[in-house]
Amino acid sequence: MLLNSIFLRLKSDLFKKDINEYEKLLNALIINRFQLVSLKNAFHKLPCLDLTAALRHDVDINDLRGNQLFFKIEQKLDAKATYYFRLCTVDKHSSFIKELLLAGFEVGYHFEEPANYMKKNQIKSLSELKNKKKLIQDLISKNIRKFEKKINNPVYSISSHGDWINRKYNFCNWEFIDDEFLKKNNLEFEAYQPSFLNNFDRYISDTGPLDQKWRNNIDIHKSLEYEDKSICMLTHERSFNTNLLAIWESNLIVLIEKITYFIFSKIS
Repeated sequence: MLLNSIFLRLKSDLFKKDINEYEKLLNALIINRFQLVSLKNAFHKLPCLDLTAALRHDVDINDLRGNQLFFKIEQKLDAKATYYFRLCTVDKHSSFIKELLLAGFEVGYHFEEPANYMKKNQIKSLSELKNKKKLIQDLISKNIRKFEKKINNPVYSISSHGDWINRKYNFCNWEFIDDEFLKKNNLEFEAYQPSFLNNFDRYISDTGPLDQKWRNNIDIHKSLEYEDKSICMLTHERSFNTNLLAIWESNLIVLIEKITYFIFSKIS
């Protein structure tokens, strides 16, 4: 089981990378008369999302070139997108973020405080973590301010980062976000919340199983076959560009976190 998982991860990281595929997907949308917009643009169009495709990138690893390739294609096709950066990826992309903002793209915060708090404090149950909701929300608020200072720009939306510990305990970081928190932090929406995402006919994501590229095996072409009129598409740099240094830096961090968490869990 472990060897099979490692093999699939290696295969996923080394193959299935083709940035030209991303351009072809956007062109398919354009041919079908879709507007290609950022999530913020889509939010401001609600409830009229007919022939709208909201483009989103979660910048999970420090692959600057991979994200620049996305940006180059989007500029070529007069498309806009939202790029969500983690605190651990924002510094590497600081100059790139300035380019995005100057070009009218949205830059948001990819938050992970609930998962990080669980790992750091060796919490072993979801109920115990949820008891810390107010404290975790305060951490997110603090880091939003820190993030805004780094990019020298206000943040209008945030998106939840998915972590191995989220999968282990079967929860999502966005579950710690509510309307009161959004209002308090001058945020318009959280990208995963049903109140935003359910406005689209189709959510498409490249976070399928390791032996697939697309979640539920549905990409843009299948969505168009189903005659969807509004689409939100999430893509990641590691799915379209092979940057082994950045990918395996991220994999090593995850491995160290898992070893640390499980060792201390047994001790405590």
